[in-house]
Amino acid sequence: FTKLGRLVRVGSMLRLLRSLHRLEDIADMLFSEACRLVCASVLMLVSLMWAAHLLACIWFFVGVQTQRNDIGVSWIEGASVVVHGEPVGLLDAGIPYQYSVCLSWAVGTIALASVDTMPGNSAERLLFAFTTMTAFVFGSALVSLMSARIIDFRMSRRDKVTKLRTVRRYLAESNTSNRTSIAVVKQIKQRLSIQAKLDECDVPALKLLPRALISQLRFDMSRASFECHPLFHYFTCIGETSMQRVCDEAATSRHVHASDQVFGAGSGGVAAFVVSHGTLSYKWEQFMDAPVVEGPGVGTIRPS
Repeated sequence: FTKLGRLVRVGSMLRLLRSLHRLEDIADMLFSEACRLVCASVLMLVSLMWAAHLLACIWFFVGVQTQRNDIGVSWIEGASVVVHGEPVGLLDAGIPYQYSVCLSWAVGTIALASVDTMPGNSAERLLFAFTTMTAFVFGSALVSLMSARIIDFRMSRRDKVTKLRTVRRYLAESNTSNRTSIAVVKQIKQRLSIQAKLDECDVPALKLLPRALISQLRFDMSRASFECHPLFHYFTCIGETSMQRVCDEAATSRHVHASDQVFGAGSGGVAAFVVSHGTLSYKWEQFMDAPVVEGPGVGTIRPS
């Protein structure tokens, strides 16, 4: 039963790690880069305070074991204070003061700063040495991780600022009117603030997959759009292999933003469009003398 309990705990830890990875992926899709940086900083601070709390509890527990150490002396005897001319031991003080003394030692040890309480026996010195080395390794890793994230954030911000500066310079040199310039800059700011969805060409690692697996991946991503059409749904039911080939050779995905024009009047009808997400506004040009039709975002939209 002991081994089974250990396996269960290990499985729980693995599930927790997978859940953390999923939460990180969701945060990457939902939040901006600045929000992710702030959340990572807050999470790191909370983790450090939790580690300091556990270390403070361990430090106090080791200190009160005066009857079990090798020389009978602990750090608690050196943590007494003088109140109104009389010495007061740590154990005679209140619990908040005891906890604050232990927590200050733990935070100072993790931060590799000076501490006012020193170990008094072998167990405490071993704990102090182990904690200092562990804090040095993990502290360096955390500092490196946060530095890398801050540099990435600053580089991303710098890239956006450079693009906006280039656009403003181009508009100024082109003698564009103020109304058009403001509309262009506003639209570009809005586009830069939105995290663009990735296309297949943006993922170079997909080139490492075999052709059959790539074809299956494309079919799985486009299957919902195919099945919303009655004819393609029928073809999918009678033979997925043929539809997988159609999807691989004749279908492409396209991500558009709000107010983008999918196709214009007078352009050649070389493809059929199926909207899988969002809403499509289908408008005819006025010289065609046709009504404006707006439809839901799934399926094809036909004018009446």
